[in-house]
Amino acid sequence: MKNNEKEGTIMEKIDVKASAEYKAFITKYTDKNGKFSYQLMNKDLIQFASKSRIVSKLLSEKTGVDFIVRYIVNSKAAGLSSNNGMSDEMLTVFIDTFDSMDTRSAFKELKAYLRGKMSKRT
Repeated sequence: MKNNEKEGTIMEKIDVKASAEYKAFITKYTDKNGKFSYQLMNKDLIQFASKSRIVSKLLSEKTGVDFIVRYIVNSKAAGLSSNNGMSDEMLTVFIDTFDSMDTRSAFKELKAYLRGKMSKRT
């Protein structure tokens, strides 16, 4: 079995839209017109990143941007949903679900912010 076939099977088994984390993100980042706002989400995640000592440490250690995004999303989702955080598989599906709902990357602004911060530390 190829790796992507295995991932497809895992992703099909996880119903992320039924999770407390997904519902919390949708509730938190829905604008006053009732539409999910990637801008609100990225703004809040960037604010979280700018205040986080752990994110600062990860940036100074030149940790990969995707790893840092995963940390931020998992931490924020855990806080919003009052859960302990998602499993690795659930987090992957969670991020992929939001990415699939946006024609560009759902976390584009967050990633740009992190890359900017990382480049200033060289």
